Amino acid sequence: MRQLIQKLRSQSGASILLALLFLLVCMLAAATVLMAAVSNAGKIRSNYDEQQRYLALSSALRLAAGELAKAEYTGKYTVTTWEEPAEWDEDGVVIGWTRYYRLDQAEGAFACGNLGQQPDNSAGCMVPLLEELDGLFGKKEAKGELETVKDYPGSKTHALRLRIDGTTSILLSAFSDELNKIQLTVRMDESRRIRLIGTLTEGSQIYRMEAELIPTGAPVVSYAPPADHFPGIQPSAGAQNEIVKGPFNAVKAGEISSVKWELAWVVKEAEEG
Repeated sequence: MRQLIQKLRSQSGASILLALLFLLVCMLAAATVLMAAVSNAGKIRSNYDEQQRYLALSSALRLAAGELAKAEYTGKYTVTTWEEPAEWDEDGVVIGWTRYYRLDQAEGAFACGNLGQQPDNSAGCMVPLLEELDGLFGKKEAKGELETVKDYPGSKTHALRLRIDGTTSILLSAFSDELNKIQLTVRMDESRRIRLIGTLTEGSQIYRMEAELIPTGAPVVSYAPPADHFPGIQPSAGAQNEIVKGPFNAVKAGEISSVKWELAWVVKEAEEG
């Protein structure tokens, strides 16, 4: 009987249970820490991948912006002058002339740095903004001063794709895989601000960044006609046409101040999924 009571009062079994319980708690704590570490590692990796993609987008936009910063637009026009008889003597001989001039818009020039080569080696600029720039020149700065102007086609969105090859710098080569996947679009508004948008798609994620270049000048017609010349439309028709000199006795080209661009900002857009 005494031995049975001693066995009931013994705590040796409880100690084992407490030890097992403590071991279980430690294992749960270790598992929690391990799961947190794995989760943080995944987030770090995800953040690193995201950062790499935005660095690639930023590099692509700055690369394209750097080329556009080398672009230059120059509006052009021709100046035509002529004389028409204004006074005759009693024998019908012309003794006085009236001098006229006319400005006609010509096709401008748009040099676009290393973006001047099309992917298929055809002529023309990869960012064909000349038509829009000529249209804006005729519509805004030269309105009322040029007899003929180029029609403004409106702002258009142009696609531009980067191609990274073996000549790329070491810095850009680090993002070569991402750079080759980036889609760029170029659009110019009526204030001649150029908007660049870069898009990189990875699975269901769409990463976007934007950049804007601002113009550093505006084309302005600055022709100063001689004091004795008047604006005209065309030489008179009829009999007097025979004695109109030329009928155009002087044609010379005129150029305006050129327009260039500089990078204003690069910003990240919200992700789309």
